Amino acid sequence: MRAALALFALLWLPVSAEAQTTGEGTPIVPTATEADYAHVVDQAVNKYIVPAYAAFDVATGQLAGAVEDFCAGPTPPKETAVRTDFGETVRAWAHVDFLHFGPMAQEGRYERFAFFPDVHGTGARQIRGFLVSEDEALLKRGALASQSAAVQGLPALESLLFVGNEALLQPAPPKPFRCALAVAVAKNMQAIADEALGGWQGDKSWASLMEMPGADNPVYRTHAEAMTEILKAILTGLEQVRDQRLLAALGGSPEYSKASRAPYNPSRQALGYMAASADALQRFSDVSGILDLLPASQSSYGSSADFEFDNLKHGLAAAGSDLGAALANPRLRSKLSYSAVVLKSLRDLFERHVAVWAGLTPGFNSLDGD
Repeated sequence: MRAALALFALLWLPVSAEAQTTGEGTPIVPTATEADYAHVVDQAVNKYIVPAYAAFDVATGQLAGAVEDFCAGPTPPKETAVRTDFGETVRAWAHVDFLHFGPMAQEGRYERFAFFPDVHGTGARQIRGFLVSEDEALLKRGALASQSAAVQGLPALESLLFVGNEALLQPAPPKPFRCALAVAVAKNMQAIADEALGGWQGDKSWASLMEMPGADNPVYRTHAEAMTEILKAILTGLEQVRDQRLLAALGGSPEYSKASRAPYNPSRQALGYMAASADALQRFSDVSGILDLLPASQSSYGSSADFEFDNLKHGLAAAGSDLGAALANPRLRSKLSYSAVVLKSLRDLFERHVAVWAGLTPGFNSLDGD
């Protein structure tokens, strides 16, 4: 036992990739250069990150417009438009919410857009308070931005649209203040998305920080540091989908399962969100070309990653579209349990093999806590 613990500790020492060896004692000598890192960062930024934030911005804008149109005069087609655009926004968010750096990580934008997990029900409690008070000041342009993060974003809008006897998307006529508050939240979300996209564009953008590291760069001194940010984003995404989304809902056993622990379950978008997250992580990996940093002798890890991503997407798709129903059905639940295993396998692959052979040391990520 002492020997096993010693080996475990050794594996987690923050040594450089050049000093590591394979299990057979063969030294690991990464072949990636600063120029290689620069290329991957450029691909990640310009072919994935900026386009993904642009799509996210469009989706939130369409949702804000659909909610406002619905509240101006509810009709079944307008209700359908809100449902559709809400789902599109959830999926667009899934394509950027693993990027815990850059403009979205500044000024509390990430938490303001998606306050999750809300273990104390802060958002629901404060929304109820707003609905009771019917304070018109909350509806003024920009007013919500000064309120708690829990009432500013997607979970708050989901609550107003889908939760409770007075949910807006039901046959009964919507309550005027509830509708007006939903419009205010949707427009606040749009403003956050606009700011996040704007922060990636222009001469002094986050893109330029990543692409032009140096001694005078306040964030990245080398291309390797910017490249490590890309790797950490993948690790963060795999970890948050598994631990905070999927395993939280699965629980330790069927009797302890609870769909409400997953995000976007009231709108029945929980599994769609997880599937979109899996697709986003695979696309980010493919588009960035991070697996091309592996030496030719280790190219099989790239094939393994693609194989496992496909397994993950198939497992989630096989569970259906209703998380609650999947958790209650042993056959469907097994698909979710399998997906959790694949997520762990993918994280191990990127952390223990891709990172090491690419000469990168990811260190802690934003989910590790203090």
